[in-house]
Amino acid sequence: MAAGASQSIPREQFRRKDVKVSKRSLLVAAGTLFVVLASDASVAKDESAVDRDIHDLLDATGAFGIVQQMIQGQAQSLARSQPNIPKQFWDGMFGRYTKEDFYALITPVYRKNMSPKDIKGLLDFYRTPLGRRVLASLPKITQESIAVGQLWSQKVIKDIAAEAKKRLGSASDF
Repeated sequence: MAAGASQSIPREQFRRKDVKVSKRSLLVAAGTLFVVLASDASVAKDESAVDRDIHDLLDATGAFGIVQQMIQGQAQSLARSQPNIPKQFWDGMFGRYTKEDFYALITPVYRKNMSPKDIKGLLDFYRTPLGRRVLASLPKITQESIAVGQLWSQKVIKDIAAEAKKRLGSASDF
């Protein structure tokens, strides 16, 4: 037979036994595929349940609202530095970013770093009276902590600058 020509196998070479093996292999493959697909569906169902718990946790902690506030603050700063851009532009920019967008970005981070049991545990905690009080006090604690941290970092920078001037003299440019 010439190179590149396809070789056909005569039908009479197939035996009934070979066909049964092929059917059996096909059944085994189909069964395996069914098990894999069923387990994938179960994993997807579990992931979906975990994702819902993550979303509930994010909602309970007000994470999306906090991110929105941070973005608004940065945008206001940007708007002040770009007075040539009309206010209507800035007002229209933020409606396009949704909670679902935020979930799509942050859910994999939670899924990667926390177990489903931990997520449920946090949800259970945040649903208790103590958990609700913690959540209610966190914004104020965070705000005050940022202010204290800024004051402290200013002091540290001043101390470092003073020490650098003392040790390095005029070589330091503080």
